[in-house]
Amino acid sequence: MLLGLAIGIARFGMDLVAPPPECGSGEPDRRFFMSAQIDFLHFTIINTLICTVFMFSVSLFTQGRTEEQVHVITLGTLRIPHI
Repeated sequence: MLLGLAIGIARFGMDLVAPPPECGSGEPDRRFFMSAQIDFLHFTIINTLICTVFMFSVSLFTQGRTEEQVHVITLGTLRIPHI
């Protein structure tokens, strides 16, 4: 979640640093590629995919929790006697 927040803040910062040119002015668009060419809906899809890949890669490279750590965390394990 923090990765997605950092990417979103970076995009927001780029939008603030380089505002778009006025419509019909004929000025070239000098904004960053991520701000000028990718609209916010496509950016959200890309951000979601990046965060999902990061989440799965972190999950695959870390060890799972033991039964003692997981006991009584959810309602499904509430009535299971502690091992």
